Amino acid sequence: MKKKITLTFTDELIDILSYLSTILHKNQNQILEDAFWEWWDRQDKELKNSIDEILKITKKVRNIKNN
Repeated sequence: MKKKITLTFTDELIDILSYLSTILHKNQNQILEDAFWEWWDRQDKELKNSIDEILKITKKVRNIKNN
């Protein structure tokens, strides 16, 4: 499931994304998503486990809040 978020970038980053979008024939959202997952794959297991734990806690809090 995908959700929309709003990000604010510098003019320089916007220009770079626009250029990459043109030469790679990909939309800017796909470029950002690919870059994120590439970064994520390079992270160590401790960081991934910590973030996964935070996500689990957040999900539990949301479930309790919605019930």
